[in-house]
Amino acid sequence: MKNKSLVIFLLFVVCFYSLNGLEVSALPASSIYDGVCTITSATDDTREIRGEDMDGDGDVDVVVGNNGVNKVYLNQGGGDCITWVECLITNDNYNTSSLVIEDMDLDGDLDVVTSNSGSPNVVYLNNGLSGGCISWTPVHITEDVNTSEGLALGDFDDDGYMDVAIANYNQRNRIYLSNYDGTNFNWVSYPITDQIFSNYLYRCWRHRW
Repeated sequence: MKNKSLVIFLLFVVCFYSLNGLEVSALPASSIYDGVCTITSATDDTREIRGEDMDGDGDVDVVVGNNGVNKVYLNQGGGDCITWVECLITNDNYNTSSLVIEDMDLDGDLDVVTSNSGSPNVVYLNNGLSGGCISWTPVHITEDVNTSEGLALGDFDDDGYMDVAIANYNQRNRIYLSNYDGTNFNWVSYPITDQIFSNYLYRCWRHRW
């Protein structure tokens, strides 16, 4: 963190649909500061949240998956409370159930992979900063439209690139092989089994095979 006075800094991010927006609780062991700082006053319906250095500046940023437009909050550092820049991950308005952060095209930037309910699942390729926010290229993981409730990544075919496993509600769970050729993704879809599950496999989180 840029604030060197907070030697041991536990960051708890609480997301909920209320007028309080997203908040960060800063609880250093030294008790230098103990308070709640607002990331944003936006009242998004947030379903998933991750912390990663998305812009490569050494600070941990916050990525949120919403029932609506997904966003990245870029960490600008600061004193007791961090300053944030709110950036949209394109204007896609989807019901995102889960997201994972990974360098999918191996260009050195962290990309965002989302599972969506009622819309195609998407990889957002990070093109670096442009005008103070990150520029993104959306890539649909095929045009399948399912009630997707979770995802996990793994190099299932050992080609050096991450593939995507999707958990669907009341539909077959599927693996999508990325078949990335250095320029384009050429997705191939396979059902994991022929069974159809009516229970939620809710959140695979960031599991790696």
